[in-house]
Amino acid sequence: MTGPLGPFPGGHRGTIKGSDISVAPEVFSYLSEKAGETFLCAYIQPRASRNELAGVFRERLKIRISSPPLEGEANRECIDFLAKTLGISKSEIKLVKGGQSREKTFVISRSIGFVREKLKEAGPGSV
Repeated sequence: MTGPLGPFPGGHRGTIKGSDISVAPEVFSYLSEKAGETFLCAYIQPRASRNELAGVFRERLKIRISSPPLEGEANRECIDFLAKTLGISKSEIKLVKGGQSREKTFVISRSIGFVREKLKEAGPGSV
């Protein structure tokens, strides 16, 4: 079974009822790559009890962040959390869209393969 980072909301995988269609767990629909950089589409839940990856929501990686969405505090904490999760420096992650929205797009100065592997390693509930 695919974990919450897989292709289906809630981390479900398998066949669609009444069909023989299945999707590989390696599908990360919220990631794309351009010119060697990875674009990560995320849905941010501020004021959470802890920082964690929380599956896929609206075809975006759901990230729970403990900071409130005030004066960019949640954005900064989200970049800090992503950097820690991916094992890279904060300067390698930029918020390119959604500064005042829950739906955000980050550009990461690493290949999509690197980001996929690190997200797989982190799994659900990582801090």
